[in-house]
Amino acid sequence: MSANRLWAGILVIVLMSASLAVPALAETITIDLSQSPNPPVCDVDWQQGNCMLCYVSTTAEDAVGAGYCIVTWVDVSAGTGPYVMGGRIEVDLTNIEGITSVEIDVYEAHMAGSTRAFLYTGATPSGSASSTTTLAQTITLSAPPEADRLAISAQEAGIWAIRLIGNTLVENQDSTWGRIKAMY
Repeated sequence: MSANRLWAGILVIVLMSASLAVPALAETITIDLSQSPNPPVCDVDWQQGNCMLCYVSTTAEDAVGAGYCIVTWVDVSAGTGPYVMGGRIEVDLTNIEGITSVEIDVYEAHMAGSTRAFLYTGATPSGSASSTTTLAQTITLSAPPEADRLAISAQEAGIWAIRLIGNTLVENQDSTWGRIKAMY
């Protein structure tokens, strides 16, 4: 065996082992909130991608307290989309399987910690994170495989985009949004 063939064989083995060591790129589903209804209306569902979304009232776990749903629209250099001034954006995740993390692009206008994100499994919180500073930032949460709902609350913040990240995301075909509204 010649030295050139030996080096070529070693090079092939090194290149093959290097390609095996590179992790697979994560898949991402992006919800661009500049595409949400304008003007925003509380308690009215809309669909983007394979997710159902809705602006809803705050709960006791939110920084602003319970019972507020105040959302307007902004178009500024920091971003375009809903400006939440005491409210929540809820995202039904039941139609997406394989989510490992969630990233939310926000423009915090109030104070660090007043924009919060929560993942739920049924009615049980399964993860949370909050803004760490003012101005533009990304809030990141690790998602347990069984997470079925995301809620983002803010006291004063622009919510620009939500990214659902996983190694293999599977979008189910049937929408299973389960909100029930009273008829009165």
